[in-house]
Amino acid sequence: MDVSLKNIGDLTLKIIAAWQFPNLVQCDPAKLPVIIGIPSLQRGAVWNAGQVELLWDSILRGFPVGALVVCEKLASQKTHPGKHGLGWAEPEINHHLLDGQQRCNAIALGFLNALETIHDKMPPATLWIDLDPQLPKGSTRQFLFRMLTTAQPWGYMRNDAAEFLGVAEIRKAVEQYADGKRPKIIAAWPHAASLAPIPFSWLSNAVFVDNIGGGDLWRNILQKCKSLSGRTWADETAKLIEGHLNGSASSKYLDRIERGLQNAKQFTLVALKVPSSALKEQSCQEEAGEGNELDNGNRISNELQDRFAWRVMLRSVAWFLLALGYGICIGHYWIH
Repeated sequence: MDVSLKNIGDLTLKIIAAWQFPNLVQCDPAKLPVIIGIPSLQRGAVWNAGQVELLWDSILRGFPVGALVVCEKLASQKTHPGKHGLGWAEPEINHHLLDGQQRCNAIALGFLNALETIHDKMPPATLWIDLDPQLPKGSTRQFLFRMLTTAQPWGYMRNDAAEFLGVAEIRKAVEQYADGKRPKIIAAWPHAASLAPIPFSWLSNAVFVDNIGGGDLWRNILQKCKSLSGRTWADETAKLIEGHLNGSASSKYLDRIERGLQNAKQFTLVALKVPSSALKEQSCQEEAGEGNELDNGNRISNELQDRFAWRVMLRSVAWFLLALGYGICIGHYWIH
């Protein structure tokens, strides 16, 4: 059986995000390389805030983040668009995503308007970036992305693991809202020493969709901040950008973000297609009644695990071994 994967093209971030937000691409669907849906066999979105934030950090730095694995649309599977958007109409979807759902959801999140509902529903998460970051010691990041969720609308800690805020920090965050109550996610912003945060979608849509760059980019963001005058984060960010534009307080970090956005605009993920023959045996088993849909879905999911997750596992093992070695050395010292 032929199990070789065929490269069907390099996909830009805008194309990938457009699978959930079709309005990002104003063209005939037939002109798109592929239109992807998530088959029902796929597990739900499981990435945590740290993984999403580090993925975008890697993208802006130009680091590779692996390939996507797709197949022709499976007639036996129901289709859903992803975690953040409604996606395309069923007849327009021509492929199913087998590997890379978490990365695609994280990429789409970067284009989601953090300050608006989605068809009258609260978004499950939003993504921000700090324009004046105070990166903690030992951080591997160059860009301080901040993810908010409905469960943690004040955000997470600034470390790479994006751990939960403590009770005192949450109380301090809530006190910054006029009513002193838990905020809705579209009214919230990142806390925990986030000095000048903005919704990342302001930047992604300006660069990827409207092709704005240079000084015009920051003037565009400044205008958005001033339209929200009175919000603490918007006022502080406006001061930062004004200083950068008039030269009184130029920010190297804004220049770094602009370069990173240009990297991201050129960034692509390879799409690899599983040949129909590789799935034929699976289809035959379904027709013969061998195993149920859940078993078949688990079998494919286990074979095509998200290839980005191995980094997290290796990092955990490395820290464990380092701690173990340190403990052995300390024990040896006290014994002797």
